[in-house]
Amino acid sequence: MSHVNLTGIYKNPPGLAKCQFAANTTLILGPNPTVPRMKQRGFLNNILNFLALSMVATPQNIFAQEAKTYKSLYEIDVTDIDGQKRNLSEFKGKVALVVNTASKCGFTPQYDGLEILYNKYKDKGFVVLGFPSNDFLRQEPGSDADIKNFCQTKYSVTFPMFSKAPVSGRNKQPVYTFLTEQGPENLRANVKWNFEKMLVDQEGQLVMRWRSFTAPQNQDISEQIELLLAKNVNTAESKESPAK
Repeated sequence: MSHVNLTGIYKNPPGLAKCQFAANTTLILGPNPTVPRMKQRGFLNNILNFLALSMVATPQNIFAQEAKTYKSLYEIDVTDIDGQKRNLSEFKGKVALVVNTASKCGFTPQYDGLEILYNKYKDKGFVVLGFPSNDFLRQEPGSDADIKNFCQTKYSVTFPMFSKAPVSGRNKQPVYTFLTEQGPENLRANVKWNFEKMLVDQEGQLVMRWRSFTAPQNQDISEQIELLLAKNVNTAESKESPAK
């Protein structure tokens, strides 16, 4: 009799006399006299092969293997929509609105508002960072190339976009692990849907967040952005003031 830890693969495996099957429990594989032994062995081999393959890093589980604590959003390595490796440190000193996006969502027209917001404040030290995700009802099914083409042709998006990756669950990418688990305690919460908005200050710290129903042009978002950008102005003025 063999014992294999397995979660959610086969509900009623053929050729098993006994099967205990639940999340994080053990399948007890025992020979069934009514099924030829060759078939039983073949089934067991398939399970073992599946387990061996599941241990190999894939795009879906690679982030779970790279768990790391960051002190700032602007320390994290990312891949952009063109497949180029980048580090978010290039945005240090800027105020950023981080948004998880999707092309087939009821909130997809918010791309328009995000682009307007970006163009309004970008010359003052503001950036929108878009992170496509297929987490919610598979509303971002396309490739990175598809997403880029859609955003540019449909909504004339010019703000930085990044490679599609999970923003929720155990396999979420480091950006969202940091934003949802390592920020201020009162802002720690899972992403529940597409187009949630997270405001990050010049040092890469989460300071505010809004759920999907809050449009990019909401007055509260603009006010919070302007409050953070005012720090840039104050800093510049203090540097220009002559020493007494």
